[in-house]
Amino acid sequence: MIEKERKEKVVRLKWGQPDDAPPTYANHFYVTHSSENEFHLVFGYFMPPLTIGLEEDELPDSVEIKPVARMVISPKFMGKIVDAINENYSRYKDKKGMKNE
Repeated sequence: MIEKERKEKVVRLKWGQPDDAPPTYANHFYVTHSSENEFHLVFGYFMPPLTIGLEEDELPDSVEIKPVARMVISPKFMGKIVDAINENYSRYKDKKGMKNE
């Protein structure tokens, strides 16, 4: 039986439409790493409680941030995320005339 030589073909990746991934608003996040192989990104939403008219002893001791999305990613991909965010934020600041902070 004669084996045919296999040629490699480059297959492009294309982003599909995010129809199944509705936008989620987050105004807090934290990042941890559990091992040398994973980073955990947790995005959350915080809405300050209504405190008008409350006495000091009626104010809450703490207010919870509601987690809205969690991602576990590899260190290699984390580096790409950090680079992409830095590059995009730099372009945003340039467009808005903001100085480096």
